[in-house]
Amino acid sequence: MKSRAIIIPVAILSSALVGCQALLDFLAPNSFTVTFVNDSDTYDVELTLATAENENTPEDVLQLLGDERNITVGPGQTVVRVFNCDAIGALMIETAELQSPLIQPDTESGVWRLSEDFVCGDEIVFTFTHSDVLIDFDVSEEVRTFGTP
Repeated sequence: MKSRAIIIPVAILSSALVGCQALLDFLAPNSFTVTFVNDSDTYDVELTLATAENENTPEDVLQLLGDERNITVGPGQTVVRVFNCDAIGALMIETAELQSPLIQPDTESGVWRLSEDFVCGDEIVFTFTHSDVLIDFDVSEEVRTFGTP
């Protein structure tokens, strides 16, 4: 009788856990977010985001043949784009230019690959900063994992 008292709650708990996992799989996002943050309070950042469906696309092929999206991020602004995981497997900032009247320094990012660098549900954040003399223009990169605050 004692073993039966243990088996029944374990069976109920196991079926509940399996049901929860199925629910989590159903609710799991099939997209990821890319956020562009311009820390400059004066100048726009104009960038070209190159994307490819295949996450194994080599960087040089991505630069030459990737789908390009031109994005402008105003001073102190944030631009958010959401992409379907089935449509985009690799992405990179091919070029980003600080739109100052004197010089336009530029920067780029490395290639970000689905399943290797991020997963569906994640947020990739690119933050653009520059020094007072404008020649130091950089992009920092961060992944905010799905489900973490």
